[in-house]
Amino acid sequence: FSSLNLGQAVLLVAYEWSQMSVPAKEPLPPELLPAPHDKFLGMCERLEAELDANSFFRTGGHRPIMIRNLRNMLSRGAMTEQEVRTFHGIITALTGKKNANQNQDQTPA
Repeated sequence: FSSLNLGQAVLLVAYEWSQMSVPAKEPLPPELLPAPHDKFLGMCERLEAELDANSFFRTGGHRPIMIRNLRNMLSRGAMTEQEVRTFHGIITALTGKKNANQNQDQTPA
């Protein structure tokens, strides 16, 4: 199969040639690095708990599938730590916990 070896050799040379023109990648700044896995999982667990509390998972049989789908959707973005913190803020705003705390502080004595 000499034709396969020739094709492989051409492919290898073309790949190496293309890599010579690509500049070396600079390391990403810390704010653009993906969030640590434990922080991402913490965010997912909080989201799931809030969804449970608000009866999002109406059918128990579909809960594991829906959780897997949610985690898959969120993990595709490779969130940074700042994005994870922002998502925590979104969850807080949607659940109204922050507003409830502010309303209690403003209640007249």
